[in-house]
Amino acid sequence: MGCKCNSSKLNLKIPEILGILVAFCILYYLKYLNKIGCVCALNDKRTYILYYTCLIILFNIFAITPYYSLRFFTDYRFITYLLVIGSVLNIIFTLQYIEELKKNNCECSKSIIRDIMFILSTIRIFIWLLLLLLCISLFISYKI
Repeated sequence: MGCKCNSSKLNLKIPEILGILVAFCILYYLKYLNKIGCVCALNDKRTYILYYTCLIILFNIFAITPYYSLRFFTDYRFITYLLVIGSVLNIIFTLQYIEELKKNNCECSKSIIRDIMFILSTIRIFIWLLLLLLCISLFISYKI
């Protein structure tokens, strides 16, 4: 007798699980900067990224829950809009934050996680731009 687990349901949750793992790494990094007293890395952008990351961890955990995942986001559309705005701000603040750390030669902030944050934010910018171009092309094509 084989396992009767539904692998397609598990596959749908993998992005959320990866998102949680990456967010925990970012959270660890940002908390670590505070713990070691890395003064050149402690600013308002770091605070926003920290709180946004905590929020994203909660939402990804919530999204894994079978009953609430889709229903919550369809029933409360304004939360989806707030998450989109928060995500765009997070990308901007993360890129600015990391550039400031590099520009100010903040040695205590050097980490592979800092590099990963920069790469992920850059990828997210391209994804948002592609989505924007897709929406514009659909709007023009179908004159919505």
